[in-house]
Amino acid sequence: MRPAPREQKKTPFDRPLLCGLKSRGPITVGFRESGTCSNGRKVSRSAIEALVFEGLRDELAHPEAIAEYVKTYNEERRRLAGKTATAKNT
Repeated sequence: MRPAPREQKKTPFDRPLLCGLKSRGPITVGFRESGTCSNGRKVSRSAIEALVFEGLRDELAHPEAIAEYVKTYNEERRRLAGKTATAKNT
């Protein structure tokens, strides 16, 4: 009997990251060996997460930024709800 596969630890950035130099496709392992990318810089996931959260903290520290986010979020929810209602009626 095989042991159950362990679940991977969830992180805030489970999706692939994109390289600023490539501008297409995810960052891949083995880029240096294959010669597909000239950017040889290594950056840890924890460093990326820290920078992203620091930026979010700075942006959301302003009440007007939070108000704009809430306004935009609510508008989009209403728009999507209207689309769903229209689709159900057709």
